[in-house]
Amino acid sequence: MEPARQSPSYRQTKRNPVALVLRQYQQECVDAVLHYFMEGNKGNPLVATPCGTGKSLILAGMIAQFMRMFPGQRFLVVSHVKELLIQDYIKIVKYWPNAPVGMFSNGLNRRDTAHDVIVGGIQSIAKYPELFGWRDIFFCDESHLISPNADTMYQKTIAVLKTINPNMK
Repeated sequence: MEPARQSPSYRQTKRNPVALVLRQYQQECVDAVLHYFMEGNKGNPLVATPCGTGKSLILAGMIAQFMRMFPGQRFLVVSHVKELLIQDYIKIVKYWPNAPVGMFSNGLNRRDTAHDVIVGGIQSIAKYPELFGWRDIFFCDESHLISPNADTMYQKTIAVLKTINPNMK
């Protein structure tokens, strides 16, 4: 049964007058990925959610929780279209207003590389993957586009990043 489409819920606090809150199924997704890593699994988890279930908010929740639990982690959030980049960036900032997040996209005229979290276009990142240095987790929004072919932008980028951190997920 598909979860009902609902707008994000919000919470109000003194420090943050309006902050996004994960729905139960979104938090369960975050917890499942965290549990996967905590159990010592060596592979790369895949999260598949139906359209309209808040994939960008799940991503934001994962990054925030991972960084709270494991300070110093560095992430790369990659997609192939600028609309998804903008959406992911906005959700990260709305969920975590002080997130150390930057954007790298020639099409959006942004070239941040030093932030702990970089949201970027694969077409731009693939030209200079070494600029991003050590990354612990590589999130791909629309991961079904990652071909097993070693000569693709995604695979070449991942290969360079894995030379910097062979344990990158």
